[in-house]
Amino acid sequence: GRDAGAGGGASLRPLAGAMRRRTAAAAAALGCAVLLALAAPAVAKNQCALTQNCHSYALDSPCHAIPSDKKPTPMNFSAPACPRYKDNACCNHFQNTYLSFNFMLIDAAFGSASAGGCPACAQNIKDLWCEFTCSPDQADFVKTLGIENVTDPETDVVVSVLHAVINIDKTTACSMYDSCSSTVKCRQVQTLKSCNGFLDYQGDIEAIGRGNLLNFNYADDDGSGAIAEGEVMGKAGEYLPPLQFNSSLKFDIAKCNNYTINGVHGACPCGTCEAACAADTNSESLNTIREKAKIDPLHGARWGLIGITYALIFVVSVGILMYRATRYS
Repeated sequence: GRDAGAGGGASLRPLAGAMRRRTAAAAAALGCAVLLALAAPAVAKNQCALTQNCHSYALDSPCHAIPSDKKPTPMNFSAPACPRYKDNACCNHFQNTYLSFNFMLIDAAFGSASAGGCPACAQNIKDLWCEFTCSPDQADFVKTLGIENVTDPETDVVVSVLHAVINIDKTTACSMYDSCSSTVKCRQVQTLKSCNGFLDYQGDIEAIGRGNLLNFNYADDDGSGAIAEGEVMGKAGEYLPPLQFNSSLKFDIAKCNNYTINGVHGACPCGTCEAACAADTNSESLNTIREKAKIDPLHGARWGLIGITYALIFVVSVGILMYRATRYS
């Protein structure tokens, strides 16, 4: 019996050793998984980064944004400025009032065709502000740095603002600028003649009047947007702390030569949309037209129509002269 028991114990020892090795391997794998989870940035889906409580509906009242980690809520107010987020948004009724007023200014400055604007450009700028202010995933691509006192460049008054960084997708940023680059506003204002300058204008000029100071970090297509410690951003050359974003800001861009806004399809003319110029001339690019125009200012003129017009003028003139000659003779 003792021999049988000893033999049984000997036969179980290899099995026990194998079980211990498997347990150790499983524990090691679990430990690695935990470390990887801790090293990876936390997913902040459905999380806000800022809010704004003005306690006043006066558009010129001093009111800056404040950091907030609240959860998105439905827009329980009429006429939301960003209706696509009416069921789940990070913006409140104070911010909605500011957005609605600001959107009228954007339409006047960038969207009025009679003033050299393009509706697609204005829509893209409004979409940028909707995403920044109301997106339920705001905390994924927005990091707040605290309240600062800055001089409003439009009024020269020192105001308090919330300094924040937006991690924006490079393609989205450049495509938005492309839709605006040929508008009169962008052609006239020197700082608006590049993608970086265009967004700096939104963050350093337009945002300050609404209680924010914004820097933009341009993310790669994979959404990565880590900012190393001490990196300089913005026109003022701010030194920023290290930041890690969960994703980048992306949204569908309305193309200036082919857009649909509120169910209405349209296209901006060649004068305010460079992409429309190629379509207007079938095959010639805008650069080709400009080069030829330097040599021949009348390049592109319809000479057949011009010839017919002058021929008609000549015939009518001769007819009048003959009539007068016959009458006085």
